[in-house]
Amino acid sequence: MLKYCFVIPSYQHSATLEKIIVGLKDFQHKIFVVNDGSDAHHKDVLVDLEKKYSFLEVIHHPENRGKGAAVSTGLATAYAQGYTHGIQIDSDGQHDLGKVAELISLSKDHPNDLISGRPVYDETVPKSRLYGRYATHIWVWIETLSLEIIDSMCGFRSYPLKSTVGVISGKRLGQRMDFDSEIMVRMFWKGTKVRFLPVPVIYPEGGISHFDVWKDNVSISKMHTRLFFGMLPRSPLLIWRKAFPKNHDADQPWHKIKELGPTLGIKTLLLFYKFTGRKVLNLVLLPVVYYYSLCAKRAVAASMDFRRRVESFSEGQAPQISTFQHIYSFASTAIDKFAVWMGDIKYADLNTDDVAKLLKIADSNTGAFFVTSHYGNIEVCRALGRFSKVHFNALVYYENAQKFNSFLSRISPESNLNLISVKDVGPELAIALKDKVDKNEWIFVMGDRQSIKTSDRSLSVNLLGTEAKIPEGPFLLAYLLDVPVYVIHCFREGKGFRIQVNAVEQKLPRGRENRAAIIQSMADQYAQHLEGIVVKDPSQWYNFFKFWSA
Repeated sequence: MLKYCFVIPSYQHSATLEKIIVGLKDFQHKIFVVNDGSDAHHKDVLVDLEKKYSFLEVIHHPENRGKGAAVSTGLATAYAQGYTHGIQIDSDGQHDLGKVAELISLSKDHPNDLISGRPVYDETVPKSRLYGRYATHIWVWIETLSLEIIDSMCGFRSYPLKSTVGVISGKRLGQRMDFDSEIMVRMFWKGTKVRFLPVPVIYPEGGISHFDVWKDNVSISKMHTRLFFGMLPRSPLLIWRKAFPKNHDADQPWHKIKELGPTLGIKTLLLFYKFTGRKVLNLVLLPVVYYYSLCAKRAVAASMDFRRRVESFSEGQAPQISTFQHIYSFASTAIDKFAVWMGDIKYADLNTDDVAKLLKIADSNTGAFFVTSHYGNIEVCRALGRFSKVHFNALVYYENAQKFNSFLSRISPESNLNLISVKDVGPELAIALKDKVDKNEWIFVMGDRQSIKTSDRSLSVNLLGTEAKIPEGPFLLAYLLDVPVYVIHCFREGKGFRIQVNAVEQKLPRGRENRAAIIQSMADQYAQHLEGIVVKDPSQWYNFFKFWSA
């Protein structure tokens, strides 16, 4: 159960404090005010306010220790008393309290996230303060290798107390004006998502500012130095986290798991590849893969389950791989993609017999339907569409892949790749695809992940000696389009790549009475071809989820 409170650091702000307390009264949440060593007059005012309002608790610092120290004390006290979330509000009256309800609502929707105000200034803001903030913004972007933190200095926040107090107790943070930025960066490093809510900020006439130009600028400079050098050993993980966002729910279906996307992370990796080459990027991946092989429980469990099945099915004849090797192989496919996009993979890197077979299919001047899987790296084959005048059409799940593939099309437009975003298989899709195959275009579709909307439109096949569920949609489309059907996979073989293509035989005469049997036959042949390449090199199997679960 979520339990909220307010935390207000105060130093010589008794004149504005009661107005803030009254403004928060209707929320019926406890308010912790931390008196950070105010003089006797201000302390007496706070004592009187505590007597006047039963929901108010004042905590006293005997000496002024700084805003950061006051906020830390308030958050730690709230957590010790059983509160789950602390709403920080500065006591200078700059923030619009009308936004508190929205802040709490957003926090309840995302209880594990740090929710922060994003200041919207009016003409009262001192220009020196406004421009000065941008120096910190730039440093924070460097320290997080991300643009996600829009503003790290706003003292209008909702903290998830368990993770926040964990950071505070585990590391001595800045005690003054440097606290707001440092706690946000360190929580980001720990994996806490940061969200922002626009909040009007004013600088009231006669308002008191305790920003010490000398002391606070020195402490902020020291903070950024600490964070910069703290970022360096974390940089591989930060880059990886952006490129491959971590899934926190081990039981989510595959289509709910975020995949590689055109984020700052992948662009950063692409720059690494472009300017440092493959060898350097391979070294960058090593500590990250090691971390994931220890901590990514979902992926590790799926890898172990898969490897046990391969070993049992092959009676120990298949190559033995470790979890680290399996995940590292997956990570390396990203580098292969970069190599393709940048034109660094040439014909010489492909098996010449494979290319000849594809060219022969292209010369037949008929449309074709290719079913592939998440084994190997089909991206190599797709992006090498430049080898012929054939137009490729790839069916992609709209939520996971559309933006990523749009990014791919921009940087490799010569691949002749047209992406068709698909939510489900239906008559409209079949009609659209029929028009394309009639123009002798090729259709590519993944065939190894269950139907997105429902699991009842699945086919049972035997894969590695065990029943597995795969989607009916690709094979239903292949039947409806009535064009040559192939199982295609592109995978590493030695220092080069194989593009293995196997024709799917139509063993039964077409007709409504044989439709279900033909579809099942195509699925069985697909599973048989997939099984044949999996046991030769299990390391290139990239379904890191409960593939064999019902």
